[in-house]
Amino acid sequence: MNYLYSRLNKSQITSGLLKEYAIEFNNWDNFTGTQLHDSNFVSLTEWRLLYAGLYSSQITSTPKMLYLDTLNRLLNKYSQPNQPISMPVLYYHYQSIKPTALTVNLLRNENGQLVDVAGRTQSPYDTKEMFAIAPILQATFTGTSQIIFRSDLLLGNTGKTVRTVEVDANGSGAWQTVALNTPFNLTYTTEGFYNINIRITYTDNSQRLGHTKLAVHAKPVNGASMMRTFRKQSSLASATEFRFAPDTYGDNPLEPVAAPAARPFAGASATGQMIIEFARNNTTGQIRKPLIVVEGFDMTNEYFYRDFADELENDFNNRPETPITLNDNLDDIGEYDVIFLNFNNATDFIQRNAFLLEAVIGRVNAEKGLYNCIRRPTWINLTGVCSIGRKCATEKAAQ
Repeated sequence: MNYLYSRLNKSQITSGLLKEYAIEFNNWDNFTGTQLHDSNFVSLTEWRLLYAGLYSSQITSTPKMLYLDTLNRLLNKYSQPNQPISMPVLYYHYQSIKPTALTVNLLRNENGQLVDVAGRTQSPYDTKEMFAIAPILQATFTGTSQIIFRSDLLLGNTGKTVRTVEVDANGSGAWQTVALNTPFNLTYTTEGFYNINIRITYTDNSQRLGHTKLAVHAKPVNGASMMRTFRKQSSLASATEFRFAPDTYGDNPLEPVAAPAARPFAGASATGQMIIEFARNNTTGQIRKPLIVVEGFDMTNEYFYRDFADELENDFNNRPETPITLNDNLDDIGEYDVIFLNFNNATDFIQRNAFLLEAVIGRVNAEKGLYNCIRRPTWINLTGVCSIGRKCATEKAAQ
């Protein structure tokens, strides 16, 4: 990567952040702060990945972003149970190479390196923005809780000054002004996942929008939350007593269907099954926000979608009384539709199974295109070896 960009005059990368130099964990185009849609809900996980992506985009010494361990210590400082829920804000400018930079002769390729074209009349870079807000803790109890926007958690490089912060606590459109560095009360009478919309106005009159979700649990009775902690172990007598509807990945998948036909490798094609389960709030019956999960190297061929779903039940909110699992994060917060690819022979040639994954991605792209899905597919390879994903990505890039 350094070789590719080593000959560029980086003075026109004014932010010192170049998207093409980064590891893009998320689709940055979704997080501009200009509109709210189902592909830019942000939990702390997405927020960290956005920051990490920007951190990896530092192509000069200009940005001086906080080291990741320094950022983690800062977030941990405000994650104690007796503190209001802090809402870190991320707002950065960065540069991206214009899609036409090579074709209109703003940059040229010399021996695999990008080189500036002398005498060009415009910059080869577009300046873009990234904006995201998330709670450090994703869950609370019924009754009154507090959130807070802290000055030392306003991270960015825009040079703008916050004039007002407004919060819509339940997605109803009722905005309330919140003072910086002052706890703000949120009151919820019933359990559930609540949309929280945030609008920040800066002194130059520009506004940016972000939204997240907060899981509200029943207030503890005798010190125990009324919310489940794991799919297989409820804090109550039976699963039927869950206060939240126990609708998580693995509960309502569609019937498995044969994966689409794949290109052959060494005279044969891989086969497999697709299992689709829509996000809880997706009632359209169509794929809207795809997350493709790919079976790993399964020696016994006994790993299936149910096993994957069960593994999503570990709590990462670090509070047993208000658990948030990866299942909650992906389903209720991220609203992903899961497409699980199960190979009929998970130990087959890597190339053969990669071609099957390629066919599945093509099918998902075609279906989401029919229904105006704005989210490109995200995918996870469950094996410790990334060869299948690497092979598939290489093939798709070549196309």
